[in-house]
Amino acid sequence: MLYHHEHAAALARNHRRLQEWPEVYPSRQAMVEHPFGTIKRSWGAYFTLVRGLEAVDGEYSLLACCYNLRRSVSILGVPELLRRLKDRFSVGNGAFGAVRGMMWSFVKGCRADFRRIGEVKRFEPIYA
Repeated sequence: MLYHHEHAAALARNHRRLQEWPEVYPSRQAMVEHPFGTIKRSWGAYFTLVRGLEAVDGEYSLLACCYNLRRSVSILGVPELLRRLKDRFSVGNGAFGAVRGMMWSFVKGCRADFRRIGEVKRFEPIYA
């Protein structure tokens, strides 16, 4: 008896695209798959904690927001991130002025957390 994988057609299409454009996969691997791998393996989010498409979407949106915030802190640093958030939600910034109060109070509330993140001593990786 022969058994076919449930998604055999999709796997074959993916394999065919990989054979046609081998230069695309390394860039995809570097840009797109890194966040998913970090969230899954480093943060331990192998499965969702909720049920239903809408709830899972909300949970993963929260994980992605945390990932983006963490990347922003590591790339820009806490003071620069706070400055950019303050500039983006300033009064003279059109439509963003309406949510300035709510967003800025959130940023001020997170200020202590941002400071703690900024004070974490970074260790250099040890290579064998």
